[in-house]
Amino acid sequence: MKYTIVLTLLLQLLSQTIVLAQSTHDTKYMKKANEYFERSDYILAIDYFEKANKLDIISEYKLAYSYQHTLQYQESVRVYEKLVNFNWELSDEVLLNYGLMLKSLEQYSKAGKAFQKYLFKNPRDHEVRDLYLSCQGNQLKQLRRNKFNVIIEGLSFNSEQKDFSPLIFNNGIAFCSSRPLKKRINVHNRDGYSFINLVKVNKTKLGAYTNVEVLDKDIFSNHHLGPSYFDKSSNTMYVTINVDKNEVIDGENFDIHHLEIRTTKYKDGQFQRMTDFELNNKEFSVGHPTLTKDGNTIYFISDMADGKGGTDIYVSHRNLSGGWDPPYNIGEMINTSGNEVFPFIYNDSTLFFSSDRHIGLGGLDIYKANIRNNRVVSVENMGYPFNSSKDDFGLAIDHDIEEFNGYFSSNRDGGTGADDIYRFREVPDNISVLVVDSLTKEPLPNSTVVLSDCDKEPISNGLTDNKGFYSTSVDLHNFCQVEAAQMGYIPKTINTKYLEKEFGGMYVIVDLVRGNQIRMEGDIIDENTKEKIPNAQIVLQDSKYIQLDKNASDRFGHYQFIFGEKAPDQNMNLSVSASGYLTKDASVNAQNISKDGVIRRDVYLKRMIKNDLLEIENIYYPFDKAYLTTEAKVILNDLHRIMTNNPSLVVELGSHCDVRGSDDYNIDLSKRRAKSVIAYLNAKGVNTNRLIYQFYGEKVNAVDCISCTESQHQLNRRTEFKILDY
Repeated sequence: MKYTIVLTLLLQLLSQTIVLAQSTHDTKYMKKANEYFERSDYILAIDYFEKANKLDIISEYKLAYSYQHTLQYQESVRVYEKLVNFNWELSDEVLLNYGLMLKSLEQYSKAGKAFQKYLFKNPRDHEVRDLYLSCQGNQLKQLRRNKFNVIIEGLSFNSEQKDFSPLIFNNGIAFCSSRPLKKRINVHNRDGYSFINLVKVNKTKLGAYTNVEVLDKDIFSNHHLGPSYFDKSSNTMYVTINVDKNEVIDGENFDIHHLEIRTTKYKDGQFQRMTDFELNNKEFSVGHPTLTKDGNTIYFISDMADGKGGTDIYVSHRNLSGGWDPPYNIGEMINTSGNEVFPFIYNDSTLFFSSDRHIGLGGLDIYKANIRNNRVVSVENMGYPFNSSKDDFGLAIDHDIEEFNGYFSSNRDGGTGADDIYRFREVPDNISVLVVDSLTKEPLPNSTVVLSDCDKEPISNGLTDNKGFYSTSVDLHNFCQVEAAQMGYIPKTINTKYLEKEFGGMYVIVDLVRGNQIRMEGDIIDENTKEKIPNAQIVLQDSKYIQLDKNASDRFGHYQFIFGEKAPDQNMNLSVSASGYLTKDASVNAQNISKDGVIRRDVYLKRMIKNDLLEIENIYYPFDKAYLTTEAKVILNDLHRIMTNNPSLVVELGSHCDVRGSDDYNIDLSKRRAKSVIAYLNAKGVNTNRLIYQFYGEKVNAVDCISCTESQHQLNRRTEFKILDY
């Protein structure tokens, strides 16, 4: 019994000693873990948090956050799940980060619920609203479309380390890499990878890449580097440097993640000594530079005090003295409360960048912003395959070729290492049209196929082959219509705008029904600008101007009349009018039918301009007479038709005489000639208020002559018609 009591006491004492020792160790581990966490040394922080026997709620959050920032998504979700139901001061941050991690794991439904729960408490947070929308089915479908028609390829030089931020340079690629290229290896405790080198590979004539080597051992090998840009206009490399903590004075707390930009001239195949960029500042980071073609505008990231969130994109312009103006924030259409990074300016008007906010597929997504007059006018997600559920960033495009080709980096699944570089290249869309008989499904060779854009302008046309196929390459984004026709079949038009477009193109089957459908169609066109005129009124008349049908041109200026299986057996006339234009009569040869049953007739209208002469013949008079000849009445009948078709048209009748006779006599004679025109038109129903006459006598001659021939005298005895109002 005494032995049992003594053993029990010893075990209790040992247990208390172990608990006390464990408690002492936990205190030591937690102190170390918190120190490393505050310094953003997340790898070391995780190690010490995991050693502790028990973590409080704050420590659990720090552990999840550390997993998150070392891309350990599964572990991060596991810890965040413990915290989402706690109601405490960091509830919102837990929900937001939990949703982001789920999104990176493509668990979009659960992520959407986390964002929705966050929005219940923060309904005005439009950026998290975008994250929520990113997880919805319709939005995901759009983001997963290959709308730029590109294919991507991994590259042979990728390693198990970090390879990112490609830069097209000297017939090859320069990029950032954490692969160990020297004996002494410094490990970055923030993510556990080696410090970043700026390296290069050259591209052979066959398109393969050479071995990786440091870009310049003397200039770049002793720094922890980041995204860089080479300005061809000045042969200057702009390099992001992660500044050594001894270079940054910040009281007792050294900032070991302070970024600055350094510049180095490239001369005779060598980089010169690096110098400070004048916009560097010890109070905030400056990095990820990109410049316009002329080298006079620079975009970069910074965490300066006036930013919207973590890092924002800023812009600065070179001034007349050659220095840089104070930078300004590019604005909230791009910058968010998250991180905007890795900008790349293309053709001075398109800015590519990455962000962990906006509507996107995963962590960092690549976005395209259009810039006009130094102002952002639109931002769009680049979609698949540029973006994945992981981080996608560091896009660079080859400026020297017309095709949309280039490189970007990603840590998506299926790669070689932590971050990999991918090549992308544009692939033209292929459209295949199969024309078949609607009943037998037999192919119809030699069918006419016309492909049109969304303005109904033809972009491609041809005949089907002996298997009924017509194939070509077009831009799917502006492809909206397929029309097919074959002799003995009714032509058919298919609107392709809402058909499913697959990567690589579209396959369209057009089944034609036997029969004939004769139709008249064409465009109404401004005769000066050649632009199509919408909403023009078209009246179809027989040869005696009796109305048969009427229609209007659509918003693309196109019209159509359907006659059925039999063509009209007579010629016809079109009377075409449009606001601001003179009505025009156009004759139509009804027998001029194409093999697909189309009578084509385009009509060009003249815009009415005040004080312009009407385009009808002048009327002429016999010597010393004011009566109207038979020929003159035919012309006035044309004028009567124009004024009937244009009921608001006001016309000036300008009557003239030849140079024979006195001035007073000729003024009186021209007045009588004008009145004879008015009387004739008034008798046909034209209101005299619309007819303004002027009598010029011999003051304004059509032919300026003194000893005039009889034919020259005849040209001067005339009445002209001018537009005064409409």
